[in-house]
Amino acid sequence: MLKINIGSIDLNDANFEWVAPEDIQNKQGALLVPAGRVIDKRDLDRLKIHGIGFINATKIDKASGAVVTNHEPEPVSKSLVHTQEFKEFSVDYKQKSDKTRNILNAIKNSHEMRVEEVAKITEALITDVAEKQNALSFLWFMQDFDDYTAFHSNNVAVLANTFGRWLKLGKNELETLTLAALLHDVGKLEIPAEIANKSSKLDEEEYEIMKTHPEHGYERLRLGDFPNEVMRVALLHHERIDGSGYPFGLGDGQIDRFAKIVAICDTYDAMSSRRPYKEQTDPFTVIRKFEREMLGILDTELLLIFLKNISQGYVGSWVSLSDGREAEVLIINSTNISKPVVRTADNEILILSDFDDLYIVTLLR
Repeated sequence: MLKINIGSIDLNDANFEWVAPEDIQNKQGALLVPAGRVIDKRDLDRLKIHGIGFINATKIDKASGAVVTNHEPEPVSKSLVHTQEFKEFSVDYKQKSDKTRNILNAIKNSHEMRVEEVAKITEALITDVAEKQNALSFLWFMQDFDDYTAFHSNNVAVLANTFGRWLKLGKNELETLTLAALLHDVGKLEIPAEIANKSSKLDEEEYEIMKTHPEHGYERLRLGDFPNEVMRVALLHHERIDGSGYPFGLGDGQIDRFAKIVAICDTYDAMSSRRPYKEQTDPFTVIRKFEREMLGILDTELLLIFLKNISQGYVGSWVSLSDGREAEVLIINSTNISKPVVRTADNEILILSDFDDLYIVTLLR
């Protein structure tokens, strides 16, 4: 019998099963899992709901019925990346990013773009990827790609589709939004490679050239006979409601809603991603930056909906705190999203919003 972090129990391994050797109860004494029960997904979900992260459990070899005694307990900091679900997701997502890269290369080389071909990629992304339970948290761990543009395009499409579901968009609107998100940066195909692929920050002159990509994207999509909403997202996704965006410096009422949605998803993914000139940024650090700097710049109502929902995807994740301790995210604080309620490895409950100098530094890999 071992004291096990429930996040490390792999129910997909057909050779073994986990059994509760004794009754598992919540703090009030209510029975959650009876002794002798083979633990299943519903049991794990029930334990998480009641805030139980560690249990006594026995690992059984199904073929022999023998207790596995040489199993080492998983470290407290076990991450989603070690799960079978993530491994399958990773393979699948890389294949889809390859397809996106191929179609972008074909567009660049031939200057042709067929709506039907791109729509197939979006459909595959959403059907096979976006509906996975942990897809959004998985995306943060998928950062080692050679082709940033294809990877970023896929990420923004998945984020926008998920955001659209949170907003309860209809099927047709959702499909259009996802297509627009996948193609939002297509204008970068017109940017010289030495600027588009530069491994350091752009200088002022290079940045001015990069800022022309929305107009290039609009023109390329217009020639491909794409829906007007898709073209306008390519053109307006860098506009900001305070007028500080480009290419036109539009105000709030002049920016399409889909462009506002994609702007949030684009910014979130760009801020989170690892680039040659910057390290990857933790999701809660990005959320904290959004809370402090982006309200009133990106659409405030939409941004708050996005942050409240995306943060829920990290409940159950293990994180490193600014004081060096490791902790599990338990509850998102809706009034201070970047500072959730966490439980440390020694079972201390911390309400991070009560501390000025205590915050999440990074997710644990």
